[in-house]
Parts: sequence; C-alpha cells; structure tokens
Amino acid sequence: MPEMVKHFSEILSLVGVKKSTVEINPTSSPSPCVHLTGPRCEVEILKENLESWLQSLVTERFEVDGPGVQPFFQGEGQQLQSHFNSAKGQRTLTPGDVLEVNGTPTLGCSKIFFMECVPKGGKKDNSGQALHSGLGRVLALCEQHSWGSVALPIIGPGLALSVPVKDAIKILTDEIEIFLSGYTGSLHTICITIMPNYAHSEEMFQTVCGNLSAKMVDNTGQALFHSLTTDLDEVILAVDGIQLHLVFGDITNETTDAIVNTTDFTDFQTGVCKDILTKAGSQVQANLTGAQVQRGKIFTTQPGGFPCKLIIHVCGQRDSSVIKSLAKEIVIYCESGHYKSVAIPAICAGKGGMDPSVVAKSILQGVKDAVQGANPMYLKTVRIILLKINVFLKFKAMAQQILSVNKQLTAPAHLVPTHSTTRGRSATTTGGSVSRRVRRSRSLPSSSFDLSSLVASLPVTQPTAAFLVIGFTYDNVFDACQEIRRAYDNQCSTHSFSSEDIGCLTDDEVDQLRSKLNSLHLQMRQSNADSWVMTGLKDGVNEVVRLVQGALRRQQLSMVLERTLL
Repeated sequence: MPEMVKHFSEILSLVGVKKSTVEINPTSSPSPCVHLTGPRCEVEILKENLESWLQSLVTERFEVDGPGVQPFFQGEGQQLQSHFNSAKGQRTLTPGDVLEVNGTPTLGCSKIFFMECVPKGGKKDNSGQALHSGLGRVLALCEQHSWGSVALPIIGPGLALSVPVKDAIKILTDEIEIFLSGYTGSLHTICITIMPNYAHSEEMFQTVCGNLSAKMVDNTGQALFHSLTTDLDEVILAVDGIQLHLVFGDITNETTDAIVNTTDFTDFQTGVCKDILTKAGSQVQANLTGAQVQRGKIFTTQPGGFPCKLIIHVCGQRDSSVIKSLAKEIVIYCESGHYKSVAIPAICAGKGGMDPSVVAKSILQGVKDAVQGANPMYLKTVRIILLKINVFLKFKAMAQQILSVNKQLTAPAHLVPTHSTTRGRSATTTGGSVSRRVRRSRSLPSSSFDLSSLVASLPVTQPTAAFLVIGFTYDNVFDACQEIRRAYDNQCSTHSFSSEDIGCLTDDEVDQLRSKLNSLHLQMRQSNADSWVMTGLKDGVNEVVRLVQGALRRQQLSMVLERTLL
C-alpha cells in the first residue's frame, strides 16, 4: 500500500525491527516496495522476517465523516508557518512593527498579526513604547482594511517583556481609547482575550473591567463605544422551581440567607474557609475547632459577623460522590429550615485540588437531584460562587450538559446600564470578561433575514477524513478505529437556535455568521419551522453561540432601557 511507504519507519518500530548493518529504503516508485542493501546473509534473513511480520499485520481503511473533520485531524500549523514565511520574506522587523499573515480556515480569521515587541539589545525598559506602537498599528490596519472585528491578547506580562500586568493593560486600553476617539467606519468589535489558567487571570479581568468602564465616556460626555460584554456574565438557570445562579465572584460579598463554607475542620487559615471565617469572626471558628463531623454530613453555626442567617460547614473529602451528596443535603436542609437563598463555593476545587469539571458535575447534579420533583416552597435561589475564571467556565460548560433548561445571562452588578450623550450610538454597558468585547453598534436587527437562503448559499462539502489503521490483531485495529472516532466526537458539539434568536442579529452580525459557518466548517440544518441546529467543532460552535447571545443580551438591555426611560 502506498500509504505504508511514507510511514514505514513507524511500521518497523511497531513490529520491533532493530537497527542492523542492512540499509532499508522504502519507495513508492514505480510501485510500493522496500530496497534492502547490505551483507547478503543479513539481507536474506531480514527479508524473510519482514515478509512474515508484514503478512501478520492487520490493516483497515477507515473514514470519519462530519463538519470540520479534515482540519481537525490534519492540523494547520504547517500552513500557518508557510504563510508566515511568505509574509516575512527577507524583511527585518523592528520594535513596534506588525506583520500581517494570512489566517487558516480552522482559525476562522482573515489575518493574524505578528507584532515585534522586544527592543534591540533586549532592553526591556523600552518595550512599553514598542507595545504602544504595535497595538496602534494593529487597530489602524483593521480600519484600513475595513475589517469588522479583532481579538487582542494582554501582551507584556510574560518572561519576554516582563511588563507589569497593570501597565500592560493600561497600554492596551489607552491605545483602544486613542483609536476610538477618532473616526472609525468599520471596526465594530474589539475582543480582549485572557487565558483562564494564567497566573494573573483574575487580576487582568478586574483591571480590564475598571479601565474600560472608565473610558466608556470621554471628557466631553460622548460615548466612545456602544457596550462591554463578557463570557463571565452571571448565568441564571430555572431548575424545577428554583433559580440556580452561576456567579464569577467572591463568596464573602454574598448576602444570601445561608452561606456554605468548605473546610477540613482542622485548617482554618487557607482558601475560602479563611476568607469566610475572617468575616464571621473568632467565635464561629471556636465553634468549629474540635467539631466531630461524619463523612458527607453538614455542620451549622451562627453567622457571627457574616451578613447571613446561617453558615453551613462541609468537607468534600476530595470525593465526587461526597460532594454530590453534600450539595443535595445543603439544598434539602435550606428548604426544611425555610431559608430562601444559599451561596455555595466550588467545594474542593481550590485547596482540595480536584478537577473543576468533576466538582461542577457533582454539585450541579446534587442540586438537581434535591429539587427534582420536590416543588420547594421556601428555597428559591441557589447561588454557586466561583472565584477563579477557569472554574467558572467549567461550571458554565457542565451546566449546559446536565441541566436541560434555558439560561439567561445578566450583567454583573458593578457594571450597570449607563446613559450618556453619544455620537449616534447607544452607550450601554453589560458585563466584564475573559473574552471582553468593546462593541460599536452598526445597524438594527434585520427583520427580513432568511437563514435558509444563507445556508443554501454556502459551499456544499462532503467532509471526510480517511485513515489506514495498522495493528497486530483485528481487536487492536477495531479499538483504534473507535478511538479515532471518539477523538473527533469529543471535540464536536451541537447547539439549537430559535428563529427568533437568529432574528436578533444585525446585518453586520449576519455577515459574521455567514463567515463563521464557512470558515469554521459548521453545518446548520432546520429541525422544525422555528428551530435550527448547528453542528461542528466545539470552538466554532461556541463562537456562533457567543455571537447570538451577544445579540440577545443587546436586545434585552434595549428593552430594559426603554422601560426605564418611559
């Protein structure tokens, strides 16, 4: 088989061929074969062994079908490298220079900007000016090419430049302010991305929120941009008679009737436990000292100085089944005690070191089990308070999987709707973010938008990835084929939209939707007269979901503002 020639060295390793004085040269021309060169006796022995080994192998041609399957398995790193080399050529970049490189289909963007930030001689003291120049150049290029959106990371705090986090963010937000102070015709979305697991993610988020909120209105009272939106907006889910809130924030700021403290009942000076007890006071800690609590049971105390009616202390034992049981018992206890609301942290996801996804599944399932069919009369609100960005995102993703309910996104309390004089645009703030968008309104929702026509206009493709699977036994090969299929399936997702949701998109957003469906290899089909189903790789599906949710939030906020003005 021609494919075996290209990967013959891996096949030799698979069958256990060791290095010898015989030279092995596979070739596919004029037909697939292997040339052996060396001492005659050793060549004969290796030839017989190779024939035996190759005949014993099991081969299977296998195909995986689905949207985005080819770029998923092929990867596009080499293509991007080729684009970079072509764009750079013999050019020497100086600090502040920006190199425009063509994007790749899977990345879903037209261009990637490479910015030279390291000053000559490696003097980091001058890196700030290079950042100013480079970021200003990027924004100017977007406007020059009439691009509608750009994603910018926080550049500088890493080892290469060592710019303090607050300074790096100030440079970025200052350049955004300078750009928006002038005339802009096409760029309507600036997305500031923050890696959830970065050491300073939370500090970055708060600083970006503060800086951009302060810059919404210039010194003349005019709004520089339309709105701020976020991936960390509070999520509210209706679950069998209660409201379940996923909140990115600090549990010590909560004012619910009951507060849950997570502790091992021995160490009260770390994590969430320390924060809660510091606010509650020494008497509450004294009540905990020496407490004998059975595995999977709750322990309650008076609130002390904490602004609540009761503190519920639990130990998750770093065990998912225990955490699930505790979440269920917390809800049942609050209902029986006539408490209307309770705040729960991510038990064992911090100091406990457990996988946030495992913790999320346990807590959410425990809450769901507690209220399912129970028709609670008193408990109306369960707030899950998540201090870390990555933990919040894991809970948000898990909630979409295990809670079959509709969700509503609301703006964080510290960024409330704001009215101001604008240059012909709305200036409403909603949210603060990991993926933070500074957005300018471009047009009103397109009431005549026909999604059927858009989908029909997209190129028709038959996405298939073909494999030749080689192994020692049929079972080995079968298992490998299944693993290949699972690898693709695990990176795919499906999301449903109502026709009403899609109808909230502006003309610009419809163009973005068309571009994303095409470049991210997504498929859309109509499930019924009022519903559409989108399928594809998770990252691509999530991009479209964020686009539609942003339109929905804008519409909801407009309705709130209209009622307020009335």
